[in-house]
Amino acid sequence: ISLKYQSSNNTGHSYLLTQKNSSWDSQSLLTNVFDSTEVEHQVHKSNGLTIYTVDGESATWVNGGVWYTLSNDADLNTEQLIDIAKSI
Repeated sequence: ISLKYQSSNNTGHSYLLTQKNSSWDSQSLLTNVFDSTEVEHQVHKSNGLTIYTVDGESATWVNGGVWYTLSNDADLNTEQLIDIAKSI
């Protein structure tokens, strides 16, 4: 499932939230996504989630058998990406 959230003020800013079923946990996500691509990332732990961010441009995490990816074209900062992740 992918949901695109677009700014209502016609700036063209948006972010995309993608959800996929997954058997991965946070460590599996780290190994399969970041270790294999060597992409620089930051790790944030909050509300029982391990959220990986890439330069404020994206966030990814797993929770309850679902892998979430948040792609940012809305000029959101890392804190805002984490807040969105925690609210889902």
